[in-house]
Amino acid sequence: MNTVSVAELRCRVSGNSRDAAIELHLDTLDSQAVARMNVGNTGGAQAWVTLSEGLPSVSGIRDVYLSLRGEVRLGHFTLGASNPEGSGFQA
Repeated sequence: MNTVSVAELRCRVSGNSRDAAIELHLDTLDSQAVARMNVGNTGGAQAWVTLSEGLPSVSGIRDVYLSLRGEVRLGHFTLGASNPEGSGFQA
């Protein structure tokens, strides 16, 4: 099995409240969040922005959970990975 480390979470989002946020959890939704993106108020439901957050090194097969807090909409997300054997960044 190749070793892959997750390097970045990138999300296309819109927020309609000051406390809008996205949290990334591994293995269970009840686990400690490994990343949190504050979305805030982007200017309305269709005012989309792209946010990114660096992540700690994660390897192996893991379940991934995104938790949306406040009034936030998620268009799509990607987890970027880099392979230490030199194949570069993957999304």
